[in-house]
Amino acid sequence: MMLIGGCLMLNTSEAIVHFMYLLLLSNLTEASHYSWGATVLASLYQVLDRAVKPLQTKIGGCLLLL
Repeated sequence: MMLIGGCLMLNTSEAIVHFMYLLLLSNLTEASHYSWGATVLASLYQVLDRAVKPLQTKIGGCLLLL
């Protein structure tokens, strides 16, 4: 959870990991077969889309990919 919330799929709150990631990790054997790279990239694109709004002051996502 720390890797997901702290590096890969950050949000602008800097303290909250979305509950849906906990559900994905409930079966660790199956979670190893997920396409985490595509998930992180999609999350970054979603955050960058929100970042272009005029009143947005923070950005989240895995900025290491940029």
